[in-house]
Amino acid sequence: MSRTPLDAATIAAKLDATLEVEFTFIHTEQLAEVVAGMPRDRQDFVLAWTRRAAATNTELAFQFANRAQEALREVEPDVVSAWCLHAMDCYDNAGLQAAMTVIRDLDGFLAVGHQRAAGSLYDEAVHVLLPFLQGLDGRRLKIEPGEVAWTDGEVIYLPEIVARLDNEADNFQLFKSMVVHLWAQTRFGTLNVNLVEVLGAYPDPARALAVYHALETVRLDAHIAGELPGLYRRMCQLSAALCDPPLPEAWSDAVAALTRPAANAQQSLEWLARLYAGAPAPQRCYQGHMDPEASWNARLARLERDKARLRDALRVVANEIAEGRADHEPPQQFEATLPDPEQPDAPLRIEVTLAEQPLPVPDKVREQLTSILLDLGEIPPEYLTPAGEGEYDPQLLEQPTLNPDDVWAGTYHEEGAFLYNEWDMQRQAH
Repeated sequence: MSRTPLDAATIAAKLDATLEVEFTFIHTEQLAEVVAGMPRDRQDFVLAWTRRAAATNTELAFQFANRAQEALREVEPDVVSAWCLHAMDCYDNAGLQAAMTVIRDLDGFLAVGHQRAAGSLYDEAVHVLLPFLQGLDGRRLKIEPGEVAWTDGEVIYLPEIVARLDNEADNFQLFKSMVVHLWAQTRFGTLNVNLVEVLGAYPDPARALAVYHALETVRLDAHIAGELPGLYRRMCQLSAALCDPPLPEAWSDAVAALTRPAANAQQSLEWLARLYAGAPAPQRCYQGHMDPEASWNARLARLERDKARLRDALRVVANEIAEGRADHEPPQQFEATLPDPEQPDAPLRIEVTLAEQPLPVPDKVREQLTSILLDLGEIPPEYLTPAGEGEYDPQLLEQPTLNPDDVWAGTYHEEGAFLYNEWDMQRQAH
């Protein structure tokens, strides 16, 4: 097959068909002359990606083709492909104006083009990370986009892209490691401390937070190693690949104490007091960030909400029990059987009991009990008292309604819907 470059007339004919010029009134003559001056492989590349982009929008495709030669002078074709796909995705999600902004801001895209080519993108990773996260023990967490990786105890926020390593597979594993470490903060009590108050007693609260976070990372690593040993080995490999600093020798006693199964966040605070003035706190590539004020405020609001919803749900259970009693009197107090506190890695199985007999309760009640246990380490008796009629602010009892637009955010399907990322034959991409 001949690899002779196509002439301008042939290219113009192809572009006319692709861009539907008789309907769009796009003029392809000047563009055809530019493409005719390229080597054949570059001509084929531009024409193929113009055809793919035209399946989304012809004006978008025309503007891409006009800037493709400039892009190919700066970066490899795979980066230009990613640029075009990103523009098409923006068109799907936000319309033509957003897509054209991507095409016009070529310099901005190329500045991070190599990262995007090898990085793991939030929009692609979240569909795998969310089901994985919700298969882990503990509170039912959500994932949402954010500036950095952190959690308030209910939502795990992740950046748009992770691109610290030189290939997409390793960057995805780093994404996954971040998610697991942030989950561990909620599962093992890292956020159950009023850090704003505690750290405010130190001369440099930011330094104190860094030390506390590093100590908690040591403790959480031990739990992850026990529950997810394969993933923990991968986390260690990522840490080594990114040259994370070793722990200072002065931390050896703290490491020995915090890696014991019964270690808790309070012990990290005790070691913080001893290590605050020492060597800088070592950071791990997967540990994310912390926002003490936001996390504590979210915890306080969650406790009030969980208590109201649990007691209201128990009111319904109590009324159902009363229907089967001769005196029609609902029980006034329930009990809960909790996991063994000496085995912090044991599954969080909680039973609601009445007269020492377990009761069948809805899944939402178990989720509320789990959330309260994670925040308080216990289920206080007052939480197990059925609510009286009209006792709580109705807003505390309202369940969040679903926003159809959230299907694009990757969290909507946790309620039963699932976004199927379908293969587009014309685009030749998902």
